[in-house]
Amino acid sequence: MVGSLLTINTTGLDFAMTALFVVIVVEQFLTSDKHIYSYLGFGISLLCLIIFGSEAFIIPSMIGILLGLIVMYKKGGHTNA
Repeated sequence: MVGSLLTINTTGLDFAMTALFVVIVVEQFLTSDKHIYSYLGFGISLLCLIIFGSEAFIIPSMIGILLGLIVMYKKGGHTNA
């Protein structure tokens, strides 16, 4: 009820959030020695984008990335080298 009373102008917020995400991903990629996690995220997201289309790929991508990280963790891919 209180939320409906608040009027906040969110113009440009989508651009700012996308830019923030890109900066975080690029910074992590450049500073990390292990790029397997980045490749996993990009690969699964691209695969889900092709399979599910641009309107419905986010949730399957997140589930796929989570499952991929769990599998890598179980196989011992979590060591910090």
